[in-house]
Amino acid sequence: MSIFLLFCVSVRVCTAVAFIACATIAGVFVRRAWEKFSKSPIVVNVETTNYPLYKLHFPAITICPANNVKKTVGEELLARHLNMTLDSNLQQNLLSLMSALSICQYPFYFRMQAHFKPIFDMLPLFSDFNVSRFMLQVLPKCSEVFESCFWLGKEVDCCDVFHLQRTEAGFCYSFNSLTSDDTWSCAAQDEFSQHAAQKEKDEYTKCQPRHNIASGTTTGFEVFLLHSNPENSLGAGQRDKNGFRVYLHHPTHFPEAGKGVFLPEQKGKAFRVEVTPSVTQSSAEVRALSIAQRQCLFPDEMRLQVFHTYTQQNCLMECRLHHVANFCGCHPYFFSAFTGKYMEKGF
Repeated sequence: MSIFLLFCVSVRVCTAVAFIACATIAGVFVRRAWEKFSKSPIVVNVETTNYPLYKLHFPAITICPANNVKKTVGEELLARHLNMTLDSNLQQNLLSLMSALSICQYPFYFRMQAHFKPIFDMLPLFSDFNVSRFMLQVLPKCSEVFESCFWLGKEVDCCDVFHLQRTEAGFCYSFNSLTSDDTWSCAAQDEFSQHAAQKEKDEYTKCQPRHNIASGTTTGFEVFLLHSNPENSLGAGQRDKNGFRVYLHHPTHFPEAGKGVFLPEQKGKAFRVEVTPSVTQSSAEVRALSIAQRQCLFPDEMRLQVFHTYTQQNCLMECRLHHVANFCGCHPYFFSAFTGKYMEKGF
C-alpha cells in the first residue's frame, strides 16, 4: 500500500513538473512571438507569380538632353536682355552663366558656385530675369531630340507622346507620365489604380497611363534619338558630354535625379531596358494598425501641397522643395509653376 501511494505521489510530482516546464517554455515562445509582432506586425506573403500584365502601368520614360541649354540661342537672348553687343568677353561671361544654370540639379547645387564666381558682379543685372522662361526657350525642341518612336510595334509621332517634364535635373521630355506639364491637371491616382484593369491595348486617354499586354523586345516602346548640334554645346559647362540621361519611373512619380542612365551619342548603338515588376499591396486589415505600427501611409491619409498623388518619393521631393524655400527663400526654376506661394522668388 505504501509503495502504491509513493508511486502515485511520484507520478503527480512528475506531471506537475512537466506541466510547469511546458507552461514556462510556451510562455517564452508566446512572449517572443508577441515582441516580434509588436516590432513588425505586418507579414509579407507571395500571393502569386502570375500577375496579369494588363493590370500594370507601363513605366514612364523620361529623357533629358545633356545639352539642355542651346548655346547660340542662349547667347542671343542674354545679350538682348543686357542690351549689350556680343563680343568675346561677353560670350565668356554668358558661357559661365549658362553653365551654372545647365548643371543646376539636386543635390549638387553647390557645383554652380564655380561658374557664378567669375561673374558675381554681373549677377545684379539679372535681378528681373525670368530663369524658368529662359530655360524653356533654350531647351532643345522635341523635333531636335527625337527622330522616330514606336509603341507596340507601330510608329507614332514622338512629339505627340513625349511631353515637357519638370525634374530635379531640369526640363526634360517624358513618355507615359502623369507628372508632365501636359498631364498635370489630371486628378490624383493611386499607384495601382483600378483603371489599369482595362485590357484593350489601344485604349488611351490623356489622364490614363498606357498598358502593355505582351512582353518582348518589339512589344514595348522604342525611340530613336538625334545627334545634338556641336555649335550649341557648352562643352565642359555641361554635366555630361553630349548625350542623354534616361529615367524609368512609375507614371505617378517624378523622375528621381541621380538615378538616370547616361547614354553617350554613338552611331549604331542600341540601349535596351528589361523591366521586372513587383507589386506590393496591403490588405484591409493593415489599415486598422496605427501609422506608427505599420510604418507607412495609404494615399488618402496624406495630402501633398505641391503634387497631386501621394507617394513616398513625391513626399520626399516636396519636403526638399519646402526646405529650399525656407532655407534659401527661393525655389529651383524647374518647379516654379508648381510651388504656389513659393512662386514669388526664383533662382
